[in-house]
Amino acid sequence: MFRTEDRRETPLIAAAGGLSFGAMAILCAMLDSGRFLPSEPASPSQLHGLISGERTAGQPEATVEHPPTVTGQGNRPALQKAVAHRETALPPITASRLDTNLKILFWLVAALLTCGLALLGLLAETRRKARKSALTDELTGLPNRRAFSGHIEQYFRDSGSKAETKVAMLLFDIDNFKLVNDEHGHEGGDQLLRAFSERILEAVGPECLFARLGGDEFAIAMFGEEAEERSREMASRLSVLSKKPYECAGRTLVATSSIGGVACGGNLADVPAIMRRADIALYNAKENKRSAACFYDESMELVVTKRAALMRDLRHAVEKGELVLHFQPIVDLADSKLVSFEALLRWRHPSRGFVSPGEFIPIAEESGLILPIGLWVIEEACSVAATWPEHIRFAINLSPRQFSDERLIPTVLGALEKNGVGPARLTVELTETAIIEHDGKALAALRKLRSEGVKIALDDFGTGFASLSYLTKFPFDVVKIDQSFVREASRNNNADVVISSICDLAARLGLDTVAEGIESLDHLELVRKAGCNRGQGYLFGRPEPAIDCSTRIAVETLRGVNAGAIKQIDSGKVASTG
Repeated sequence: MFRTEDRRETPLIAAAGGLSFGAMAILCAMLDSGRFLPSEPASPSQLHGLISGERTAGQPEATVEHPPTVTGQGNRPALQKAVAHRETALPPITASRLDTNLKILFWLVAALLTCGLALLGLLAETRRKARKSALTDELTGLPNRRAFSGHIEQYFRDSGSKAETKVAMLLFDIDNFKLVNDEHGHEGGDQLLRAFSERILEAVGPECLFARLGGDEFAIAMFGEEAEERSREMASRLSVLSKKPYECAGRTLVATSSIGGVACGGNLADVPAIMRRADIALYNAKENKRSAACFYDESMELVVTKRAALMRDLRHAVEKGELVLHFQPIVDLADSKLVSFEALLRWRHPSRGFVSPGEFIPIAEESGLILPIGLWVIEEACSVAATWPEHIRFAINLSPRQFSDERLIPTVLGALEKNGVGPARLTVELTETAIIEHDGKALAALRKLRSEGVKIALDDFGTGFASLSYLTKFPFDVVKIDQSFVREASRNNNADVVISSICDLAARLGLDTVAEGIESLDHLELVRKAGCNRGQGYLFGRPEPAIDCSTRIAVETLRGVNAGAIKQIDSGKVASTG
């Protein structure tokens, strides 16, 4: 019998069972009612034998209902009268009538059984399709994660601990796939996924297991003694194939891949553990260089362990007072006067000392810790800025994930009001990545902040993937030119052209420009000629604690007072001479 594997199967199983049971019940009921008797009429002696419980030769066993008033030997006349009455009251059952009843019963039972079997067949087909659907990716037709894992597990069960039991796995995805969805819509993204999977499927061949694990993540498994060697060859082929353009959504797209690989023998027959190692290798490939292939080795475990330890420590860094803000000066390039500071997050680890922001900020992003940390940065920066003169502005950086935090806007406006800092003194900086990943939410948040008087700056301009349309779509006030252009200017003649073009475009759009990475007088001269308004870099000062910033502000203020006094003295001397 069929067991219910899904609640939706219950009606089918009930109907099939009901029809089959109904057919058998009808048959039993009709037999029990005595509707099927010999084709010849029964004689009185036969009826007497039936009533008395005796059976004559050749007479099939039958059941006759006994009237309660005619039983026993003392009522023989009444019994004979009842027999005579039965002979005249009941018409004989002829052979033709019996054949008709049998035919009706046969077709009734056959119909009911046929319906029951048809329903069971339908149920079996439904289950087959459901199993196939559960193991197949709907978009690409490839095996899904469940089928991929199940096939490898079955391979290990069939192979046991044989020496040739080897599996190699490649885990890869499409670099910057979200950008495709943002620019061409989900339909364009789906077209790219189908085209990508079809191209890879042709390359891997039937001897490999190729699956889509979800989103833009794919996997290939190879089996046998040469699995590792074949996987390395396949990784090289995939790197080349992924760089060829695709025709999708009426446009030519390039979809490169980062690849993580792992090979293991029968001693590691745990599919989740194998996939974890492949995922570690993929992460390493993305960290080092996108569009690259990287194979797992044990040293990568140390990196994972270190990251896990940092994440644990980072969870308590705010409450333990280990996070601090340093501030880097931003100057007016026309006269090199201090106009602003950018708040930069630093982590003073109790045992490791200062941890590089490039090391712990990605961890905070991935773990979600950037949300509480980001709120703390806003509060702390506003508190420090409240101690500075009104003409000194300050800037804070917003993480892409913060735009999904409903507390962002209330925290910014609340911190400004709490510390008595005017909104016009604050500049919020965000990268092109934040725009791409949180387009709608970022736009709404920035418009709200700008309506309150907060300035908006696009950071690291020119290094991301955002189009120029973002400069008009988003309410920016400032464009910060990435330091890579400034540093490359001395080695690349085109870099200064790019800087000049950015400055010219920003000026036409009514935006201010800040050049980052100014470390020499040559850099300073270059950005001044390009038409940049303000500058930031080691030439003007490194990031420093808030107390040092206050000292610098006091010194510059004093210099300004002295310069003004000297100018007045000189003016007085000229006047007296005249």
